[in-house]
Amino acid sequence: GIEGDLVVKAASIGGVVVGDVCGTGSVKWWTSSVVLGNIISKKVQMEENVVFQGHCISIEKEEKYKLSVDKFLQAKAIREKAVLKWIL
Repeated sequence: GIEGDLVVKAASIGGVVVGDVCGTGSVKWWTSSVVLGNIISKKVQMEENVVFQGHCISIEKEEKYKLSVDKFLQAKAIREKAVLKWIL
């Protein structure tokens, strides 16, 4: 499996990913894949029996996609800073 965030043009994943997946094209998850993180892509496909826990943004139009990704990443950064302050 993979632990960490992935940034790809397109991906076809058939395993375990613990982290966010950001694809500027399409991301396909094969049967029995496990996703513990967020998916941001213009096109997302999931076969049967995929385990997914997180948020998904899938918007084809370029302008709306970029705006949504920017908002999501800003909110994520704020959440991570808040968690770090709380832990420290």
